[in-house]
This record gives sequence, structure tokens and C-alpha cells, in this order.
Amino acid sequence: MRLTATRPSLLDELAAGPAEALRSSLAGLGFEDAVAFGRARGGTSTCYFVRATGPAGTEEFVCKCPLPGESIENEWQVLNDAATADGLVMRLPRPVALLRGGAGYLMERLPGDPLLRSPGLARAPERAALANRVIADLRSFHAALQHGFGDFHARNVLVGPGGAVAFLDAGESADLAAGVAGWPAAPLLVGDLALWTYNTALDAPGGLHEPWQQIRAFRFAVALVGAAARGEPDPEVFTRAVFAYADRHANRLRESPWRTRRASAPMVALGLSILRRATLRTVSRLGAQAGGPRA
Repeated sequence: MRLTATRPSLLDELAAGPAEALRSSLAGLGFEDAVAFGRARGGTSTCYFVRATGPAGTEEFVCKCPLPGESIENEWQVLNDAATADGLVMRLPRPVALLRGGAGYLMERLPGDPLLRSPGLARAPERAALANRVIADLRSFHAALQHGFGDFHARNVLVGPGGAVAFLDAGESADLAAGVAGWPAAPLLVGDLALWTYNTALDAPGGLHEPWQQIRAFRFAVALVGAAARGEPDPEVFTRAVFAYADRHANRLRESPWRTRRASAPMVALGLSILRRATLRTVSRLGAQAGGPRA
């Protein structure tokens, strides 16, 4: 099985890491040639994008490899559980193969662009429709698997042709979705949406070179929590619970051993404050509309 890359540096990086395990897995699946054509690095793992060719045709995969000291076992288990779960409408990558020696795993590469680059986010009706789809998918995930999504934020949502939505990294950072030791337990929907709003505020200072995208991120976070709140018995209480849990994540920044993260805490707190006020206004307005005119 021949493995090449579009850049020499990418091939060198693979050679120093998962290349042999990747070749072995692809050969076992019947592929004869593969080309690595991209890479994305996150906080706990590196993903390599691979196009493999064999007698049955060509397929694209993501090879996800944990960084030193990290583990992908939980994510692999979640993908396998999701593949056989009843009633799950959320689209997640199909698990393909676990690489030997704990080097990582292969999954299908889903089509689509990052959510925040979706043109529909610029218009309120399309933004609301997309938020409703994400919440419906998230509720189905909770019902089918009985645990939180995990690393729930805009970078882990893809929007494909026709507005189809797909999700990445289910199970990653699941401990954060479940809360932190000593915190009161939160309902699954509250825990995941708290991470979404927290991550939206956390990402804002780093994206100031693209202010239009940050505006989209904040508007969509408001729409997302609002869409979830509409299905709750008391939308305002639910919304306040989401942001109270998000505040807990923000407060942990002040205790971080990393100076840059401690320094970001005031800006994150400000971002969450802006999101909270905007979301509560939206929820209140939607509640008034639902109640209709008073006699």
C-alpha cells in the first residue's frame, strides 16, 4: 500500500507518526494507494485528510491521532455506539478502523463547510431554521446515547449541500459536558449549550480579524439557545441555567496555570454577559409573540 502526500512536510510528519499503522489499516480495507492532502490540529489531536483508491473506487477519510498524553478511546466508542443507535437523526462520521497501537482511528470525511461560513447565517429566518435543526439533532443524540455530546461548538458543525448538518468530535471533552467534579449536575441540553456559549465567547478575541464571522457566531449562539428554550416548560429559567453553567467554565479560566488563559477571563466574561442579555431578550420576545395579543 503506497502512501504519499501533497507536501513533503506532511509526509515527513506522517512518517514520524501514524504512517505505518495508517498503511496497514488502508491495505486491510482493500485500498492500494493513498494521498494525504491536508491536516488540522486541535487541542487534543491531529487530523490528517486522506484520499484512498482501490478496486472499488476512491474514498476520503479522516485519520484522527491523539496528541501525547491524550486519548481517543471515548470518541471511538461514541462513534460506534452512534452507528447502531435507534432513533438517532444526528449525522456523525462513520467509524472505519481503529489503528493499531493506539495510533488513532479512521472515519469517513463528511462533506460540508464550517457552520460559521454558511451564507444563511446572515439572514434571521435561515439562521433560526439552522438553529432548530441543530437542536433537534442534539436532542436526538441525548435521547439515543444518554450522555452529553462533549466538545460542542461551531467549529464542530458542518453545513453541506441543501443545508444538511453534520457533527464532529462527539465524545471529545465529554467530561466538560458532564461538568467538573464538585459542580451540580446539569441536564444534558444545558451542559452542551453552556459549552457552546462559553466557546463562542472564548473564541471571540482571537477572531477580531474577521469581525463579520464573530457577529455571526454571537447571533447564532443566541438563536441556538433560543431554539432550545422554546421547547422547555420555562424558557427564561432554562436560558439562565445555560449561562450560569457557562459562567462556571469561564470562572475556571481564572484558575488556569497558563497566564494567557487567565488574561482572557475578563473578555470571556464580557462576551457571556452580552450573549446572556441578547438571548434573554430574544426568549422574552418570542414568549410574548407566542402569548399573542392580550384582551
